[in-house]
Amino acid sequence: MLPPFEPLPWVRWLGLWVALAALLGRGLVPGLQGLAPERVILVLSVVGGLLSQGLLLALVASLVRLTSVLLRVPALPLAYRMGVTALGGLVLGLATPASMTRLSPVFSGVLALVVALTALAGAAQALQVRGARVLGLLLALAAVGALTRQTSQTLLLAGGAGALRQVALAGVWVGLGALLVQGVLVLVGLLWLSTRRSRWLAVLTPVCSAAAMGVAWLADLALNQQLSSWRAVLARAAQQYLVAPSLPVPVGLRVFLSVSSLLLGVLALTHRREPPAVVGSFALLMIAGLDLDVPLCALSVAVGALVATLAAHDPETHRHPVRYDLQG
Repeated sequence: MLPPFEPLPWVRWLGLWVALAALLGRGLVPGLQGLAPERVILVLSVVGGLLSQGLLLALVASLVRLTSVLLRVPALPLAYRMGVTALGGLVLGLATPASMTRLSPVFSGVLALVVALTALAGAAQALQVRGARVLGLLLALAAVGALTRQTSQTLLLAGGAGALRQVALAGVWVGLGALLVQGVLVLVGLLWLSTRRSRWLAVLTPVCSAAAMGVAWLADLALNQQLSSWRAVLARAAQQYLVAPSLPVPVGLRVFLSVSSLLLGVLALTHRREPPAVVGSFALLMIAGLDLDVPLCALSVAVGALVATLAAHDPETHRHPVRYDLQG
């Protein structure tokens, strides 16, 4: 006999875990390389590694549990539940090996495709409900942006150092389209947070944008001159969030979008007036961004998609945890 399961309240804490892993493991530790004592870097690397490996296990367990809960939601069509379950299984099969070895470009591309489909399925449900509509929009943008970015990478690879110039040029234009989608995703997140009934968010949302601008300026400056140690750490850490393809746009612009998405996701976790499912899923999607070929980001978006689907069917309009009886 399984007890009733409440899958949504802990999503806020999962979002906090994702934020810590992203800030420490992906940004701070690489940014400190060569600029801090080796002992400090070693300790932070161990902590960051433990956070990332633990997060991978937590996301895998969350995806498995959410899938089992989603199968028992009678409001969802059976075909939808079976399809999402199959996609979730594919995500697990593709992302779990990342705990032991780096995924090949082909596997990363397939992972991005499967997670994008999962995100679109979640968006179709979340967009129907006012309280979860922002999650549906973010899921749709993440899916479209990730697919566009993967297409750009494929075209640039096929172009091969100028051998097929027109194909490579098409890849650049498609990549610019993905950058535009990322900008829209950041804008949606910024507008949603700034329109919440919270003085705290009203003050801190523009502060996050200003901080992202400052980090972007430092990252752009670091390309041309030597910076002091703490500025160099910020600039190098911010550049860790940039992923392929490299585009003919200022580095500062790409850094601004990536850092803004990260900071807005972290800021959302402090908002108490929205349900944990909404702010938690919002944080997962904003922090992951379009990087669906990165295993931890892919799992974060997949979990966010299932949480958004469950939140869209909350019988109490997302103001209280959804109780799904798993006893059958």
